Amino acid sequence: YYQSESYFELYRDQIKKELHVRKEPSDKNKEKIEELQQCNAVCVHIRRGDYVSNEKNRALVVCDETYYKRGMEYIAERVENSVFYIFSKALSTISIFIHTKFDIIF
Repeated sequence: YYQSESYFELYRDQIKKELHVRKEPSDKNKEKIEELQQCNAVCVHIRRGDYVSNEKNRALVVCDETYYKRGMEYIAERVENSVFYIFSKALSTISIFIHTKFDIIF
């Protein structure tokens, strides 16, 4: 899998150099950085849109509410004071997270 760091290990320094932020963050971004540094932030990306609506993606397994809730429970049991940051283009369709016991920020 390309997610494995072993595929990129030889290029680690080059990748870090190219991904280095060269521009000073805006005040708004500085506030967000401080916010993230003061908690155990867990980022959750939920992709549905074309996974669900595009006929070509029919063979893909789309994660459901149970998948995400179980994952969040797993993390919450192991990471003290975790705060879940939900990222998605489909925020209106992921209201499943509104009624959970976790600290969530959309």
